[in-house]
Amino acid sequence: MHFSPSSSLSFYNKNKSHQQCIHFHHNHDNKPFQSQPKMTFPNPPTNPAPSEIVFFDLETTVPNRTRQKFVVLEFGAIVVCPRKLVELESYCTLIRPKDLSVVALRSSRSDGITREGVKDAPLFEDVAEKIFGILNGRIWAGHNIRRFDCVRIREAFEEIGKPAPVPVGMIDSLGVLTEKFGRRAGNMKMATLASYFGLGQQKHRSLDDVRMNLEVLKHCATVLFLESSLPDDGKGHESLV
Repeated sequence: MHFSPSSSLSFYNKNKSHQQCIHFHHNHDNKPFQSQPKMTFPNPPTNPAPSEIVFFDLETTVPNRTRQKFVVLEFGAIVVCPRKLVELESYCTLIRPKDLSVVALRSSRSDGITREGVKDAPLFEDVAEKIFGILNGRIWAGHNIRRFDCVRIREAFEEIGKPAPVPVGMIDSLGVLTEKFGRRAGNMKMATLASYFGLGQQKHRSLDDVRMNLEVLKHCATVLFLESSLPDDGKGHESLV
């Protein structure tokens, strides 16, 4: 799914506190001042809203030579409510590398990214502000993002001389599912997990992949929750799937 650079996108801004200025005037008539109404300020919430979660994914080139870098070709993200686990907003854009020759003329996948597909896309520096806005100050989530996507994001911002976004937390579904769900789904790749839960084939496009990632986590969490309610026979809980 591709949004043009001119497409509108709304982001949720954090509440900002505003200082109020009180001006005092000299009483030239020496008359007593009337008491001013007491100013009250709202108390900070005792249970602040939890940070929103942003699932994101990058599609990149695959280096085929020593010291050749990964180049970001697509960024896709969904902002998710941490309580309801529903999508609040989404953003996706193809990204044109400065050197188009690093992109294959044809893709081995029918819906893959080709040189023709990115030749009119914006450069990373043109969409960096939007990407920063959707990532910075949120909980980051994704599959294998610690070792891959987070590194590529930092590299992309360094290349244009801009500060990279910073998360307030991170959920790497590869690590979480390997630890909690075990190897019952095979190699733990997203395509394998999606097939295991009957969610269809992975398309290897950013927005499709992050939505699939969220559904995989929902399915795994449901199975683990149900398994935790099974009676303990002393040998551990039986798995449902």
